[in-house]
Amino acid sequence: MVPFAPEGYPFVLVPALAGIFAWVFGYPTLTVVFVLVGLACVVFFRDPARNSDAPPEAILAPADGRVLLVRPSPAASRAGSCPRSATRLPISTSTALS
Repeated sequence: MVPFAPEGYPFVLVPALAGIFAWVFGYPTLTVVFVLVGLACVVFFRDPARNSDAPPEAILAPADGRVLLVRPSPAASRAGSCPRSATRLPISTSTALS
């Protein structure tokens, strides 16, 4: 089972409870909608363990993204060293439910 981020509990529990109430009061279409929204939130807030064998000085992309650009930021002269990066995140990945 993939770990779940605790920040997602409200986003999952609210549609789940709404789905239960819709089911109890006889609204099957709303039940399906609320269950699907809850499941989408579970997938969104999954928190899988990430392992990397990259060296410590490497710049890693968040999630399953790809680092496209790393360069000094225009604000670097005011704030010291702060690199600017561009990252591309795929909409769906093969690890969504693994």
